[in-house]
Amino acid sequence: MVLPDRDDASTGSLCPLPAQVELIVAGDRGRHVLHVAGEIDLATVAALRHAIEQLLRSADGSAVIDLSGVTFMDCQGIAALFEAARRAHAVGIDLSAVASLACERLIGLTGLRAELDFYDCVADAP
Repeated sequence: MVLPDRDDASTGSLCPLPAQVELIVAGDRGRHVLHVAGEIDLATVAALRHAIEQLLRSADGSAVIDLSGVTFMDCQGIAALFEAARRAHAVGIDLSAVASLACERLIGLTGLRAELDFYDCVADAP
C-alpha cells in the first residue's frame, strides 16, 4: 500500500510521528478508516492511541483500522487495539480491522479476534 507524502494532506489528516510509522485517518464509503503503516512498538504506540482516539471521535457508526501496512507490532500495539475495541463498544461504534501478515500471528495468539472483527481488506469491512 502506498501512502501519500506527509505534505499531501488532501486525502486525510496526518498525525506527526516518528519515522517508523505513518497514520492517516480518511473517509471511505461513509465510514472512517485509519491507515497504519510501519512499526508499532513502544516508540510509536502513543501516536497510534492518539490516532485511534481521533478515529473513534470522528466516526459515525462504523470505523476500520487498516493495519495492512504494518511491518512489525509488539504487545504495545496489541494492547492499544484491545483498548480501541473496548472503547468503540462503549460508545456504540462498530470497529473492525485489517491485519498485515507481519502481525497476523500475534493477533491470533493474543485472542484479539474475539474482541475485534478482522477482514482480509478494507473493502470487505463494514
